[in-house]
Amino acid sequence: MTGIVLSHITFAIVLFLLLPTGKLPLNGRIAALAGAAILVMLTVDGLSLAEYVYSLTSGLSITAVLWLAWSAGAKVGGLRAMSERRHLQLAICFGALTLLLYPATLGLSMFDPYRLGYNPNYLLGFIFAISVVLWIVRHYFGAALITAATAVFMLDFRSPENYWDYLIDPLLGIYCLAVVGWYLLRRVWRKLKSRYDWTPSGGRWQNRPAFESPGERLMTSMTNLCAEDGITNAEKRLCPSLATGLAEDAGLPQHLPPRTS
Repeated sequence: MTGIVLSHITFAIVLFLLLPTGKLPLNGRIAALAGAAILVMLTVDGLSLAEYVYSLTSGLSITAVLWLAWSAGAKVGGLRAMSERRHLQLAICFGALTLLLYPATLGLSMFDPYRLGYNPNYLLGFIFAISVVLWIVRHYFGAALITAATAVFMLDFRSPENYWDYLIDPLLGIYCLAVVGWYLLRRVWRKLKSRYDWTPSGGRWQNRPAFESPGERLMTSMTNLCAEDGITNAEKRLCPSLATGLAEDAGLPQHLPPRTS
């Protein structure tokens, strides 16, 4: 019964987080959350929408439910939104737990960490160490998530008997790994943009000089822009002089001073 109630709550929160409510006033955001809560209780063939989702996911972990609740509170406006850095740190933490748990559980390792959840004496110490690290780096929300999941497990509030089921679930793991993967892709893209220039007409990457002044960078960008199709030869000849004039007006140096050893 508790799992069904939590499934209704989490499904309503997920629907609310997916709604574009950024420009709505506070009353509008509260109404949207209430509408999402009513929508998940609609029944189809005797089962509500949340019960259909629960039959597929078997419920979310305590950490996922609390994380969603905090995100919904921040979207409504009553709680402080988590910064991108803190969000990434939390995703790395639970992503690492996902890689530790699920590949081994699927038989890819001789060691099955899921069995430790039934008698979690050593596992509790390991998770406590993670929460201490989160507290040291001042990620108090992450430490509170793990503490809350452990407290619910100790109180036997839910039906699962395995400690892992309170900490993490497949959907939370997939989400955290996706966040980390997207961050790494953005880092690679930024490094490529900082090291190379993209030539639109040729559709290729072009080496960028290791030392390039702002004026030279402006001239490079103008040259690449003028290389596009549809620009006449006369206009192309004007591009270098135009870039030079813009650099002079902005006070940008045309060349970097020579490096001294």
